[in-house]
Amino acid sequence: SAGRVELLDRDVTRWPQPRRARAGLGHLRGALVGAFAFALLQEFFRSEAVFGAFARHWHLGLGLSIIASVALLPRGLVGITAQWRVWRAGTGGRGTKAPQ
Repeated sequence: SAGRVELLDRDVTRWPQPRRARAGLGHLRGALVGAFAFALLQEFFRSEAVFGAFARHWHLGLGLSIIASVALLPRGLVGITAQWRVWRAGTGGRGTKAPQ
């Protein structure tokens, strides 16, 4: 009928929540560690003593290292120690399952 208004269900209009992809999201410690690591990597890749003439292309090394850290460190830089403990407990550090 004319004048009838139908509302959408809240679940239909809700945007999907993205997963956390960066270390320290919501934590000051992670943000500080990430900022320090970013600045350190930037200086490292800019170093002509290490990379010679390729240091002009420091953005490439920095970008690849950020991509690798996001892909390989799901809990970020701060979570490395916890990931290391889980790996050591599960494999014994030998690449095979430890005897129980």
